[in-house]
Order: sequence, then C-alpha cells, then structure tokens
Amino acid sequence: MTFTTDCTPHISTSSTPHITTSSTPHITTSSSQHITTSSTHHISTSSSQHITTSSTHHITTSSTPHITTSSSQHITTSYTQHITTSSSQHITTSSTPHISTSSTQHITTSSTPHITTSSTPHITTSSSQHITTSSSQHITTPSSQHITTSSTPHITTSSTPHITTSSTQHITTSSSQHITTSSIQHITTSSTHHITTSSTQHITTSSTQHITTSSTQHISTSSTQHITTSSSQHITTSSSQHITTSCIQHITTSSTQHITTSCTQHITTSSTPHITTSSTPHITTSSTQHRGGGVR
Repeated sequence: MTFTTDCTPHISTSSTPHITTSSTPHITTSSSQHITTSSTHHISTSSSQHITTSSTHHITTSSTPHITTSSSQHITTSYTQHITTSSSQHITTSSTPHISTSSTQHITTSSTPHITTSSTPHITTSSSQHITTSSSQHITTPSSQHITTSSTPHITTSSTPHITTSSTQHITTSSSQHITTSSIQHITTSSTHHITTSSTQHITTSSTQHITTSSTQHISTSSTQHITTSSSQHITTSSSQHITTSCIQHITTSSTQHITTSCTQHITTSSTPHITTSSTPHITTSSTQHRGGGVR
C-alpha cells in the first residue's frame, strides 16, 4: 500500500501604497490600513492494517494389522516395519506498507506547526505442534506345516513447517514552510502651510498547522498442528518344531520447524520553516513657505 498526500497552499500578500498629496492651506491627510490574513490547515492521515493468518493441520494415521499363523513344522515368520513420519509446512506472510506524506506551505508572516507522528506495530506469532505416536504389537502363530509369512508395512509421513513473517514500514513525513512578507510604502507630502499627515498600518497574519499521522498494524499468525499416529499389531507364535520368528521395526519421526520473523521500520521526519520579513517605508516630507514684502 502506498499513501501519498500533497498539500501545497501558496499565499503571497504584498502591499505597495503610493500616496502623493500637495496643497497650500490647512491639509489633513490620514491613511489607515488593516490587513488580516489567517490560514489554518488540518491534515490527518490514518492507516490501519489488520492481518490475521491461521493455519490448522490435523493429521491422523492409524495402522492395525492382525496376523494369526498356526503350524507345527518348519515355520519361518519375518515381520518388518518401516515407519517414517515427517511433517512439512511452508507458510510465508509478508506485509510491506509504504506511506509517504509531504506537505509544503508558503504563507505570509507567523506560523505555528504542530506535527504528531505515532506508529504502533503489533506482531504476534504462535506455533504449536502436538505429535503423538503409539505402536503395539501382538503376534500369534500356531501351525503344523511349512508356512512362511512376511509383512512389511512402510509408513512415511513428513511435516516440515517453514514460517516466514516480514513486515517493513517506511514512513516519511516532510514539512516545508516558506514565508515571505514584503511591505513597501512611498509617501511624499509637499505643502506650503499647515500640514498634518498620519499613516497607520495594522497587519496581522496567523497560520496554524495541525498534522497528525497515525499508523497501526496488527499482525497475528497462528499455526497449529495435531499429528496422531497409532499402529497396533497382535502377533502370537506357538509351535512344536523349528520355529523362527523375526520382527524388525524401523520407526523414524522427523519434524523440522523454521520460523523467521523480521520487522523493519524506517521513520524519517524533516521540517524546514523559512521565514523572511522585509519592510521598507520611504517617507519624504518637504514644506516650503514663500513670503514676499513690497517697498513703500
């Protein structure tokens, strides 16, 4: 999953008043400017992942051979059991969320950024294996002639669980603010008598940023194996001449579990505010009085 949020407001405010006033008697000039600029950004990004993987294996193998042989002369009985039990499971779970959030604001004058970033990954991995193997043999053989009985059961059960869980989070949050404010006033007043000039400027600029980014991952992986193997044999041998009984059992049980869990989080947060404020007022005032007197 890839989340990209780009919020780029560009706000530029420039005020350039040019005022020129010229008069000869009693002049009163008042200039009042009230400029208010407010910008409020609320950015919320929430990413929630719930991943649940459950695997349940129930394997039951039962073998019950009942062998009855009766004779009274030259009896050869051979019994060979080869039992191999192995269990193999391959479970691979990979989760890679890529979250990128970039916010660039160009605003004039005062700025208050509040940035909160919280990431809570919860990873739970549980694996349980229950293996029960029971084998019982009862052999009964009574007879009176040449009887040869051979039984060879080969039982192979293999179980190998390979569990790999990898979770990679890349969270990048960058916030850049560029604030430029320029105010240029050119006021030129020329008068010959009584001149009153008043200029009042009120400039208020407020910018508030609230950025909240929350990422919650819940990953649960449970694997349960129940393996039951029961083999029951009843062998009884009774005779009166030349009796040979051989019983060979080969039981091999192998269970291999490979569990690998890797979680990698990369969180990068960079905030760069650039604030530039320049104010250049130019005020030029010249007053000239010319009075002339005659000669009598």
